[in-house]
Amino acid sequence: ELVILLPGTPEFEAVHTAERLRRVIQQHRSFRDGRGNPREITVSVGVAVYPDTAKTGDQLFSQADEAMYRAKQRGKNQVVLFSNS
Repeated sequence: ELVILLPGTPEFEAVHTAERLRRVIQQHRSFRDGRGNPREITVSVGVAVYPDTAKTGDQLFSQADEAMYRAKQRGKNQVVLFSNS
């Protein structure tokens, strides 16, 4: 797991940035398996926003982690914004 903090970034921009990162990773073709065949790399990203939904640093990390697992459950290779629902 990797954490990227974007201080002062509004929710829509954080989601947009995460989606751009996800696409760049997916399009990167230099990864190869043991036989030299290209491998597709994907990423599931969870986004949480302070202080919109998270009120503490611990909540921020917990919510981002929960959103990431929701992305994996929904089929992987996507960005999910944390919501309480």
